Amino acid sequence: MEPGGAPAGIEQPVFGSEKVWTHIPASSRRWSLAGVVRPASLNGRPATPAEQRTLLVFARAATRSEGQPRRPSQPSQRLHVLTFRVPPGEALPILRGSIVPDEVVFGTLLSRALSGEVQWIHQAAAGCLPGLYSGAESLIEFPHPTEFRPSPGSFTYRNTGSSLKLNVPEAKPHTRDHYHLESSHMQLPVAMVPQSPQPGGTLFSQPEDLTETLTACLPHSPGGILLAGGMLVRGENGMPMVDLTFLKMTDPPPTVTMVTAKLATVDMAVVSLMAEEIRGLPAKSGPKQWDQLLSIIERFPERLVAWQRITGLPGTRGGLKYLIESPLPFGSKVKRCADGIVYPESSSFYNLGSSLTMLLPEGGGAAFDGKFEASLEPPSIPPLEAYMTAADNGTELPGYSPAAISLPDPEAKSIMRIARGPQIISLTPYKPGNGSDGGGKWHAVVLLLSE
Repeated sequence: MEPGGAPAGIEQPVFGSEKVWTHIPASSRRWSLAGVVRPASLNGRPATPAEQRTLLVFARAATRSEGQPRRPSQPSQRLHVLTFRVPPGEALPILRGSIVPDEVVFGTLLSRALSGEVQWIHQAAAGCLPGLYSGAESLIEFPHPTEFRPSPGSFTYRNTGSSLKLNVPEAKPHTRDHYHLESSHMQLPVAMVPQSPQPGGTLFSQPEDLTETLTACLPHSPGGILLAGGMLVRGENGMPMVDLTFLKMTDPPPTVTMVTAKLATVDMAVVSLMAEEIRGLPAKSGPKQWDQLLSIIERFPERLVAWQRITGLPGTRGGLKYLIESPLPFGSKVKRCADGIVYPESSSFYNLGSSLTMLLPEGGGAAFDGKFEASLEPPSIPPLEAYMTAADNGTELPGYSPAAISLPDPEAKSIMRIARGPQIISLTPYKPGNGSDGGGKWHAVVLLLSE
């Protein structure tokens, strides 16, 4: 049998595609960089990080347009999206509200990425022309079995890869010149998670998808660089890492004078604390509590359970999602092979990770209009004893309830108010999931609003 649970000789077709959609002025016959994307496949299979390449798509109008254009000719811009992965310790200056400009941080990370010191996780670019949609994507289908008998009973496909979508509304005098962005990328190659606790059971495995998505509404900033988002993720070796996403807009500048506005930035973090640390916090939420929490994270990086940062225009909605679609056999019946290996008939996929979506507040603070969720513990498959019992008795594996934090609380009667500066908006005892030991832990949910 092959890794992934498929017997040797069973094959499935895989289709990959690279696509760029944009608009270029027909009045120019010069070559233009229409889009940039990292191909998800290499020779018909998913590309490993070491094999990652960059696909640059150029286009031009071979002849000039003879008719009048449907819209006035306007200079186009191009938006570049780049994501770097750094240890939590390097991201702490950002949590502290570092005064280092974004372009300086970007230049340093880019140099380190080119030298191999820092991981370069994601890269995409697409043109921006007012009133039009544009984007770039690279996808490859990933087939995997949905049932085992013990051979795969059926297959399903999922699209893996990355995409960038842009929407630039028509420019109007005395309005904000802005664009809507959605950038998404998946960690490749897809990891296969064993569904049986026995060594030979690694043949029965399912894919685990890790996807990061950023949505935002931002102003045009010709030649400028902006740290648009950041989130705590799980690194290749299981250790916590932080992904920082930067945006760079190319010239020329907009042709219409626009009303400018300061950007709003919201940080949401979950910090794991012990009971004695809770008692040592200052009575009121504020800078002292914030500094004490950050000092704990500096000494124990694993205490930072989740972190999300959104930047965008005040009064617009932004979002970040770190989705771990993890396969788990909970609730499945168990079969036993002739050689004694036990395996589940099927698996269910659980959405773990963290996400933050909210209406970014106007100056002076506002009500928290959004939702923040974070999973608090990595799940694992049931122990071998549970498999043996289920196989012998013809019963199902026990169920599973992931431990998580959700804000605002569905039972809350009012929406919390937020203001500038750091605030501890939730301090709750740890409610562990199945098979976990809370051990007197608490979780502090911290919010930082800045402009």
